[in-house]
Amino acid sequence: MQHVDATPTVSGEPQGDRHDRSAAVRRWGPVAVAAVAWAVAYRVNAPLWHWVVGDAAGLDLSSRLGSSVHFFFYDVTKISLLLSGVIFVVTVLRTFMSVERTRALLGGQRRGAGHVGAAGLGVVTPFCSCSAVPIFIGFVTAGVPLGVTFSFLIAAPLVNEVAVVLLFGSFGWKAAALYVSSGLAIAVVAGAVLGRLRLERWVEPFVFETRLHGELVDASGDLSWDERLSIGREEVVSILRKVDILGRGCARCRTLEEHVVLALRDLDVDAEVGHVTDPVAIASAGVMRTPALAIDGEVVVAGRVPSDADLRAAIAGRRTPR
Repeated sequence: MQHVDATPTVSGEPQGDRHDRSAAVRRWGPVAVAAVAWAVAYRVNAPLWHWVVGDAAGLDLSSRLGSSVHFFFYDVTKISLLLSGVIFVVTVLRTFMSVERTRALLGGQRRGAGHVGAAGLGVVTPFCSCSAVPIFIGFVTAGVPLGVTFSFLIAAPLVNEVAVVLLFGSFGWKAAALYVSSGLAIAVVAGAVLGRLRLERWVEPFVFETRLHGELVDASGDLSWDERLSIGREEVVSILRKVDILGRGCARCRTLEEHVVLALRDLDVDAEVGHVTDPVAIASAGVMRTPALAIDGEVVVAGRVPSDADLRAAIAGRRTPR
């Protein structure tokens, strides 16, 4: 009997292949668009603020005021872009790293080689201290010994590749080699000393946790790409998210703040909690009754102290009815 393939086809293409391709587009399309937008924003950052401050605002960029204003907006944008990009990439990569495997690789008798490797990685990675910190946390979360991670954190800002090139061009290879070797030695020795102090017991437990939608997940398990990308997005949002309590400081305002702080801690969200007490600013936000809760400038709760479940939902990104 002749076998007949019953798989539905559209224009000669199996339905399953079309579904897989569309799923891949839905998964990687936004990532590609975000990557292009990030690259464009990083590239136009300097000329954009040069035009805004120098041309539109009419400030002299060679003056103290003009250069200060330009530097502030340029650097805030640059650091925000670096933090968001590095945190997303490191968090996604972290989901592939098993704590047990990493500890076995860099622990025990290989600890010395781990210090040297981490310090060398800190030298060759073109990151400033603000973007090296998320990588440092990623190493700690993945189970890399704390002393080894400190070797990376110390070497990253200490030995700069631009300074190496300038020293080599101005004073020769001996001065450049002395600079690099001294920086590496300081990072390795400092990391080894800090590792001997066994500071792991002082690290907050949430550093070793990976969460998805507020729930603990096993990062070394079999996670899908959708879950890995979601973890990366949530980590970026948790760093950049801002939470405001709107109210004049009444008892219910203080109660709302206490509940918000507890919810942020339970969800492992590193958000800044601000206070808006100016009646004009509160009214401008559309709030007629206090206390109110605003997340990233959007009022999600007003006129009441919500339940813990509502707070968790709002902070996690799921809107809560007012």
